[in-house]
Amino acid sequence: MKKIKCRDLACLIGVALVLLDGCTLSYHLQGHGQTAILIPPVPPITLTGAPSVFLVTVSNARSHPAILDGCDIDNDLSGLHWLGNTAEIRLRSESYFPAPGDERPEETAPRIYLSSVQNVEAFRNALEDRVVRGCLRSDEAQVLTRTIVERLPFPLLVGYLIRFDGEATGFVDLTPDFRLKVVSPVRSADGTKEIVGYQIAYYRLAAAPKDARVKISLGSISTGEAKAVQEGESASAGPLVFPTSFMFFRLLLRTASSPTDYLATILIADDEATLSKATSRFETERDPSCAVLAMPGVTCVTPAPDVSINVEFGVSVNRNQVFVALGGTVSNAMQSTRAASGIPATLRIRRRFRGHLRTIKFDPASQDILRFMLMPGDEISW
Repeated sequence: MKKIKCRDLACLIGVALVLLDGCTLSYHLQGHGQTAILIPPVPPITLTGAPSVFLVTVSNARSHPAILDGCDIDNDLSGLHWLGNTAEIRLRSESYFPAPGDERPEETAPRIYLSSVQNVEAFRNALEDRVVRGCLRSDEAQVLTRTIVERLPFPLLVGYLIRFDGEATGFVDLTPDFRLKVVSPVRSADGTKEIVGYQIAYYRLAAAPKDARVKISLGSISTGEAKAVQEGESASAGPLVFPTSFMFFRLLLRTASSPTDYLATILIADDEATLSKATSRFETERDPSCAVLAMPGVTCVTPAPDVSINVEFGVSVNRNQVFVALGGTVSNAMQSTRAASGIPATLRIRRRFRGHLRTIKFDPASQDILRFMLMPGDEISW
């Protein structure tokens, strides 16, 4: 058999699609480490050219748009063309990651080219602009980005950024896929301000019946003790208070003292246009304070600096619901249910494709699957 050598990701995707053509039952994880890509169960149409262009169409991707003209999107990574209410999505194949040997010694995670991150950000910004202008609703845009990631071959990190994009732009839209985990210190009531424990509050997000608005409500509170909390001691920062009606919520993140240390602000608005204007001000000022972001029609919530906010989503692990942080991996999900390290021989991972769970085929001899980035609704079993 003739050996095929691939020097970049575009070649790897092309070869994988040829080998898997007609194999419609499973996702296939191809490659290792930085070049790992997820091939969908049904390969997209491949248009000839250099580089190759992959094409998928999504019927009924929008309904009753306010405008029809000026709704297309085109950049160096992907394009969106409307044929009535059918979305035609094109992905330009390219090498997203630095060539082997080009990584810095201190890097422990995949690094994608800056231009690719910028193209993802540009696409998502353009999609939000089309929502504000009335080309489609925000809930339709959310379904569209999920469909793009499901049906096109992407490196794992690029697909993740297209769907959620918090790392690229500095904000995450809060949707029913998520819950909020808010951790605040419990301080002594004797005036010493000594931290005697931690309060953990979980907030659930419920979807509005007809659009992408959500309602955030307190689900539960627990106390993780640094030491025994005495009677009369209370949390220095209580649970966050949100509107009782359905609204649009956006979590803004700003790096504080280190790349893993963030300051969080939550913007709340009744319409996408107002939320977009407030976000633009945040991006210009780079200040998470509500005083800077104050504007009509916007509610702003900024927790105290010692209060942390984490976005989590649910996955199934051996038929039990487990929550992992945004960006969570198979290893993160499995740690909550088994202490032993390693990969079980019967490990199985499934992800939705067109509404049905499909198995992800991977190399069982590689440890890479433990770093596989999860999506809401994924199922893990062994």
